[in-house]
Amino acid sequence: MDIGTVVDAASGGILGLVGAGVGVAARHIQSKAEHRRRLTEQQHELALLDRQRAAAAEETEQELALAAAAGSWEGLRASLVHDTASGSAANLPVWVQSARALMRPALTLVLLAAVIVVWRSLGDVLPPAEAAESGAHLARAVVSAATTAVVWWFGDRSLGRG
Repeated sequence: MDIGTVVDAASGGILGLVGAGVGVAARHIQSKAEHRRRLTEQQHELALLDRQRAAAAEETEQELALAAAAGSWEGLRASLVHDTASGSAANLPVWVQSARALMRPALTLVLLAAVIVVWRSLGDVLPPAEAAESGAHLARAVVSAATTAVVWWFGDRSLGRG
């Protein structure tokens, strides 16, 4: 056996090892790239699932708000039906019908008078800073109550004529 054959055999073996090493390195690089691609895909899927969950939660909140509004309107309708049915009793004495008709305005005036009495007595009971803050809160409550009275109590009369 001559040295050329040994060198040819050794160089073929070395070249085979280098080729195998390059193949292993290429597969390793390819698997890392595949791992990064899958990781990116999974992150995208997680982001999409988060958006879908958020959209479902928002839809649920909107459905709850609609259900609450529908229930509120149903309560108003039932109240109007009751007021209409109970106010149509023609066999009641005139003074009873008059007292019933004056109940809402009288209740409004009595509540307003009670609020005024409480408001005027705030300065006697509370320190000035707390009295001012409580007075401002009370004023907002009066505005809210007045709006409720006008819309609910007196507005339902126009709804009954439609």
